[in-house]
Amino acid sequence: MRDGTVEAIGIQGGKVVGSPEYSPNGEDNWSPFVTQVKDSGAKSMIMIGEPENLALFEKAMQTDGYYPDVIFQGPNFYDKKLTDTGGDAIKNTWVSTGFVPFEKASENKATQDYLDIMKQYNPSGKVASLGLQAASSFLLFAKAATDCGANLTRTCLIDKAEAVTTWTGGGLHGESSPGNNTPTTCFLVMKASAAGFEYDEAATAPNKGLFNCDPSNVIELKNDYGVPRDTP
Repeated sequence: MRDGTVEAIGIQGGKVVGSPEYSPNGEDNWSPFVTQVKDSGAKSMIMIGEPENLALFEKAMQTDGYYPDVIFQGPNFYDKKLTDTGGDAIKNTWVSTGFVPFEKASENKATQDYLDIMKQYNPSGKVASLGLQAASSFLLFAKAATDCGANLTRTCLIDKAEAVTTWTGGGLHGESSPGNNTPTTCFLVMKASAAGFEYDEAATAPNKGLFNCDPSNVIELKNDYGVPRDTP
């Protein structure tokens, strides 16, 4: 993920001025990493890892009195663990996602349906983006199985799923193409703070509902990192 992100930044004309590695189990002291970012002259930062570690990193930034202008994170950082752990240390931080955010559920029936189902059937379960992904995948399975009718075989199921080239999970996310195995070209941006996450319309520049949708939002990587070659 780190190497693919570095390549993507270069393709977009950016320059990576540092790429320090930290323990996957976290660090006892994040202050030396704050110093590395500051001394590198970086204007923005992307952390590959988990929300809890970024929260602790930003607490060290708060203590040291330094933040980069922008901390821009991928979808797995759209998680209350970031804002709950970091509290008022979370600053200059945004995350992108291809899903309609939970904060906009009242404006989007599919998202509200997911929350209602969780409340009814799994009230102690975690409401998270991975749950939305699972819901979208199950809906695609259900559509393919329905299209097969009485002839529900594995071959038919795959064939019907591959025939789906326009998919939003019933409105859970931006348009994607399961049949072509391509990611959504749509994204939106959420601003993180101690209060939680808030839709940032200015940063998103939406052109399709809440989303910014454009083929140029997906970058084709040239190198093989053992992950899909297209990355949003």
